[in-house]
Amino acid sequence: MEGLKSIEDVANYEGNATEVLFKRLHNDKIKNQIIDTLFRGEQSKIGTFIESLEVDEQENVVLDPSTGEPIIKERVPYVPKTREELEQSYTETLSQIESQTEIAFSENPYVSSNVEAMYVGSVAPWSGKPFTPKQMSITEAHEKGHKIREYHGTFFDEYFRAGFDFDDVYFGEKDAAIYRKAIGPEDGNKPIEEVRQIFFEYLSEPAELTERMSQLKNYFGMDSDESFTKSHLDYARVHYISDTEMDNGMTQFFQAITPKTESEFLKIINSVGV
Repeated sequence: MEGLKSIEDVANYEGNATEVLFKRLHNDKIKNQIIDTLFRGEQSKIGTFIESLEVDEQENVVLDPSTGEPIIKERVPYVPKTREELEQSYTETLSQIESQTEIAFSENPYVSSNVEAMYVGSVAPWSGKPFTPKQMSITEAHEKGHKIREYHGTFFDEYFRAGFDFDDVYFGEKDAAIYRKAIGPEDGNKPIEEVRQIFFEYLSEPAELTERMSQLKNYFGMDSDESFTKSHLDYARVHYISDTEMDNGMTQFFQAITPKTESEFLKIINSVGV
């Protein structure tokens, strides 16, 4: 049909990734998917408790001398957020991330306490080169997405697990050397087994998986509620990293989407407001 573009035609979108993200976040279907997902996460916490710990004058956690465990000062039932509260927070957060971008200066933003800022002069650990303008755009959209899709906790762990299998994903010495640069000098001498564990605990976080899924939608310039298909995934597996030179765990991300998990992955990317 005339006017329809192929996947190859729309891939490697050259526009601003953050602007594409914002357009999706203003789409009613995407917005409702995010709020629905967050609401399900809130409902899953009913019956759980929030614990506050005892601290001293220097704000250090006080340990029980007999057990060595932190002393719990208070334990109260968790009160889940209502859908109305989540909708209000969504509107406020979207307005905030559209109007403000935190700027900082560091060669290695990954070891900073404010990882969601945009770092001028930063170097990509996988290449050793300064981030290109395209990579900075990808990074900005990724970090802003974290602000509005706070997918953390047991519910999200279980929901996302079906779409990924990290058990057989390759992680060698070269991968460990790259990630040691990201986790900082204090962890630089850890053996590969420990680095691998740290890396996959980070990458398998639902919030991190979500923003890498968002990177894929941005790569195809998806600015509405378009479905992400197997054809998109197959194309991105081959071309995403070479086109963008952005490998913030994307190699392992693609490997974790196996033939057994692929259909669940496609359900997730099209249902959680990516």
